This record gives sequence, structure tokens and C-alpha cells, in this order.
Amino acid sequence: MLSKSCAVIINDNHTDIVVNVYSNRVFLVLSQYKKLGSLVTVAKESVLREFNSDVYSTKVIFGKDEPEIHAASRYIAGELNFDKPLLVSICLKDFQVETLRAVVKAVKKIKPS
Repeated sequence: MLSKSCAVIINDNHTDIVVNVYSNRVFLVLSQYKKLGSLVTVAKESVLREFNSDVYSTKVIFGKDEPEIHAASRYIAGELNFDKPLLVSICLKDFQVETLRAVVKAVKKIKPS
């Protein structure tokens, strides 16, 4: 297992980020509440060659099952493009595009190769 972590300020909120890379998946923790949030599995389903884009399926396995949780998880997975299935613990105060972009930027800085 390879693990990297950091803390950043996003929209005046302390944000903890942890990336754990296991042999079969990546576990990503994103928290602005100092606790684990909803656990979401994200898997790359297929590549649409016509549009040159990936399709991600999401499933909340624990916690709030709300549309913004699914949308945020898909966005993060698409931007980070890990080569393994993703398990995300997401506990953010808002799901605005600016917040998600800042999260992705921070994860990319610590993302293991």
C-alpha cells in the first residue's frame, strides 16, 4: 500500500485529503468535517470511442445517497483518471465546481505515480 496525505484550505475550510493506493483499488478520503463521509465506489464502465470520453458508474455503499455525492464522485474520478477502481469517502461542506476543482488540484499534487 502506498499512502499520501495533505491538508489544504478550500473556500476558508480546512480540508483533509488522503490517497491510499492498494493492489486492487484507490481509496480517497476528502473531508472538511474531520471525519469520514459517504463511501462511494466509482468504476470506469467503458470508453465511448465516438466521443473519446469515459463513463463512470457510482454506488453509495455507506452514508448519504444524494445526487451531488454521485456527481462530485464522477467529476473527481474523471479528472484524476486512476487506473484502478476508486473508493471515495466524501465529506465536503459544498459541492460547487470551484470546490471540486480545488480538491482535484490538491489530490494531483500528492497523487502517487
